[in-house]
Amino acid sequence: MITVSLSFFTAGTSVCRKLLSLISVLLLVSSSFVHAQQPQNLKIHITIDNGLSLNDINVSIDYANNKTIGKTNEDGIFVAQIVPVPDTDTCKVSIHAFMYQSKDTTLTLSQTKIHEIRLNHLELQEVKVTGYKRIASTSANKTTFDIDRRGFPVNAKADMALSRLPGVMKSGDSFSLPGNNKPTSLRIDDREVDIKELMTLDLKDIERVEVLRHGTDEASDGGVINVIKKKHLPSLVKGQMSLSAANFSEERYGTFPQITLRTQSIEFTAFLSGHLSNQHSWQTIAWNGEQNYHSDKSAKVGQCTANAKLSIFATPKFKASIAYTFFGFNSKINAQTESKAGFSGKQKITEGYGSHNINIVSCYEISKNKLLNLKARFRKYKSTNENDQPVSLIYETGMNELTGELSYQANNLHFIGKGNDLQMGYKNIYRQHLLSAYTRKFYTNIHNLFLTESFSLGGPFDAYVAVRNEWTANRMETKHSNYHTLLPTLALNANSKIGSISASYSRKINRPSVDYLNPETFYVSEHEQFQGNINLAPQYTNNFSLQIRKQLRNSYLNAFATYAHTTNLIELVFSDNLDCSTYENAARANIYRMGAGIYLPMLSHKLNINFNMSVNHEQYKLYNRFAEKTLMRNIQQSGWTVNSALNLSFSAPKGWYFNLNGNYINKSFDLNSSTTHRPSLSILVKRSFLKDLLELSLNYQDVFGWNQRTTTIYHFKTGFRTITSKLSTSSISLSANITFGKSFRTRRVGTNINNDDTKTKEQ
Repeated sequence: MITVSLSFFTAGTSVCRKLLSLISVLLLVSSSFVHAQQPQNLKIHITIDNGLSLNDINVSIDYANNKTIGKTNEDGIFVAQIVPVPDTDTCKVSIHAFMYQSKDTTLTLSQTKIHEIRLNHLELQEVKVTGYKRIASTSANKTTFDIDRRGFPVNAKADMALSRLPGVMKSGDSFSLPGNNKPTSLRIDDREVDIKELMTLDLKDIERVEVLRHGTDEASDGGVINVIKKKHLPSLVKGQMSLSAANFSEERYGTFPQITLRTQSIEFTAFLSGHLSNQHSWQTIAWNGEQNYHSDKSAKVGQCTANAKLSIFATPKFKASIAYTFFGFNSKINAQTESKAGFSGKQKITEGYGSHNINIVSCYEISKNKLLNLKARFRKYKSTNENDQPVSLIYETGMNELTGELSYQANNLHFIGKGNDLQMGYKNIYRQHLLSAYTRKFYTNIHNLFLTESFSLGGPFDAYVAVRNEWTANRMETKHSNYHTLLPTLALNANSKIGSISASYSRKINRPSVDYLNPETFYVSEHEQFQGNINLAPQYTNNFSLQIRKQLRNSYLNAFATYAHTTNLIELVFSDNLDCSTYENAARANIYRMGAGIYLPMLSHKLNINFNMSVNHEQYKLYNRFAEKTLMRNIQQSGWTVNSALNLSFSAPKGWYFNLNGNYINKSFDLNSSTTHRPSLSILVKRSFLKDLLELSLNYQDVFGWNQRTTTIYHFKTGFRTITSKLSTSSISLSANITFGKSFRTRRVGTNINNDDTKTKEQ
């Protein structure tokens, strides 16, 4: 039985094996046939950094050595049919799009998931250097810098990155572009900020930095530096506290608490900066080389900055934010004066300033690539100066301002060239100027229609065009005035083998601020008194510029030449008193500037050098109607000036970071005077402890006190006056910064309103 059974089973087994093999082959063929008839869909959604979908974008997919090529549909989606291959679940994707950075990536096959790929918007043409990391992309009006954190400390902030930007010059707490003597407008995601807020933004949260030579609104005189944050950031609750103390030429104390709360639907940030210091300064005045006045001042200064911002992301199409900022200081000064011709004795001077700003920004996405922006701003500030000797004097100025703006933005249009980015809108500015003791008021109302557009001209050429059409109405005590102003800007750019070459023309307006308009006399001393003029008109400037930018391996070179012609220039005129001057639209000016800069990283970006230098030739000429009655010797004046800025940083082992920042302007002058300056040099040393939760900093401002003293000479027909001043600019401070909190993503809303069309004393 057993033998028969085994023989039968053995014979059956051979038959079964053949039958099973045949069935397996049939199943395999059947399975392959079924899968060939049912390919898998791979869905890819192409967007840009603001979440808008991109249509007509070339997409190439390489899967198992089989390529599929096509374009995205009107919703920005590309669908490819993939025949699955065993043990292969990934594919290579290449995206090439005009006006956007190309991207190569790898995706995992999924039947249900839609893969989203974001492209970096280059605006226009991109400067590409094969084999090296791209530093910047350049267009007719904008240069976009990628963030490279190499060589920065772990807890580096945004202000440190701006100091390293090629072609950007830092002086104190402000930045400027070569060929432009006005400070730039600083922004985060198109929202106007000051240096304090940049000092709170972590460098690791930044995606890129945009530098615009002509800006997007009234701040275009000095250009714009716009810091763009990353689109997706982790949710977090974080706080920081910074304490500092200094005791060199004076005592200084400061605190800087900060808090950040960020979720998917809201973002709240707030900080408070307080600063107390004792400062000492002196001034001497000499006539024809003989001293006739001396003042020695000791001041107690308190300063405060506060900021709070709430951003709300209600729906994917609607975003809004509201921000409040306060800045103020109070200074109590005890002065001892000695004068040969007038008052000698003790003076008590009180200076104060306070400003409040409320900004509201909302953005609604109408459809793909089309946005509607609505903004409002309220600003209020007041400035006071009180003297008790030789007679009691109170000088006050202030302004209340209300601004509203409505704009429409459309990107990637095709009616002038390719890749048009269009923005148009209406802006209204209403100002109430408040003069001394609020006894005099007058009003300014500005209506502004604006249009800006960036577009490609084909090949390596692109252009930027902007037009502002303004109607201004002034209502004063004794008269009313109305005038119309057309302010065009045109810029052309070509990307070539020798670099990016840009040429531009722009017309700017600078309205006199309330400080210039106040007819009361601002008393500094018996030999320095300034009187405003309520009849002042705006000054206008025509600017022409040529700029060349080039990347050489990891370095970046830039060179420029500019010419500016200003009419109705606001100048101080001495008509009947050598000690008192009046602001007048008294002159015209021609200013020529040329210079170059280099950004040079070395030692694998551990050592970084950013150096810029310009040579300027300035010409000023008094209008004939003032020439006969003026007491000034110079009917016209011209001369050369040199301006240079250096930023050197070194990242050492074990978390040490060293930074050297310096700037030097040999002299500055106008029609009436010339001022000699000295170099300014500052050194910063940082070190992190406790896994980067504690950071200690040693900051030496104005090393050796080189920049403390300035000398100004006024030239009159009967002699010359020399004013020598020394300020408290040098100090050594030690700061400790503690970070606490936990990371658990922020989105930006839109641009803040920024009115920078008035000429002030600080400019």
